[in-house]
Amino acid sequence: MKALVLQAGYGTRMYPLTKDRPKGLLPVGGRPILDYLVRNVEEVPHIDTIYIVTNQKFYGAFAGWHRGFKSSKKIELINDGTLTNETRLGSIRDIHLTITEKDIRDDLMVMGGDNIFDFSLRDFADYFKEKKGDVVAVHRVTETERLRRTGVILMDRDSRLTLFQEKPANPVSELAVPPLYIFCRETLPLVAEYLREGNEADAPGNIISWLLRRRPVYGYIFRGGCYDIGDIENYEKIKNGLPQ
Repeated sequence: MKALVLQAGYGTRMYPLTKDRPKGLLPVGGRPILDYLVRNVEEVPHIDTIYIVTNQKFYGAFAGWHRGFKSSKKIELINDGTLTNETRLGSIRDIHLTITEKDIRDDLMVMGGDNIFDFSLRDFADYFKEKKGDVVAVHRVTETERLRRTGVILMDRDSRLTLFQEKPANPVSELAVPPLYIFCRETLPLVAEYLREGNEADAPGNIISWLLRRRPVYGYIFRGGCYDIGDIENYEKIKNGLPQ
């Protein structure tokens, strides 16, 4: 299994903090956000390589982080070549770029770069192995405004997704899906098909609603925190450290 951390956004909702500094390198409790993501991925024995896709503007900053970060896994940076928010590829094109550039033929864990999870990704990967199908992480959120800023699902009693909404105005449930997925190796070629059809390439959740009409996608309900650092208000809540 491989892992991919999406870090190619420009963090415009967090200006001026992210005008000249990538969101993933903002400190939380004295450590970059990216440290938390990678350390969690390191706990998954199935994963041998972690890819981090970024853009041309912030590639140097991530390269500096990489030089100073000691990991038990192989880490590779990928530059998607963009310089501005207006020319960004979008998360799904960045996933496709990584798959093709690195010729990935293994199962792939994909995670957004602006969420910190305090549950074990090892358990998530074990669930994927058990289900033998694509899986998404799921947790219960009761606040409607939070649900409107994330993916929302319905699933059946076998935990198979029956509906996926991306940032819905009217959420159908309290089951929220942050950007954390594992795709089977057989699913990876479908990312190119999705893009060839001209589908939305920005928010990664859009491909989930497309996929579940073609193959089984399962939900893994996790117990633990999910801290979204998508805007300054949320960042201010945790910048001094995660809740104990």
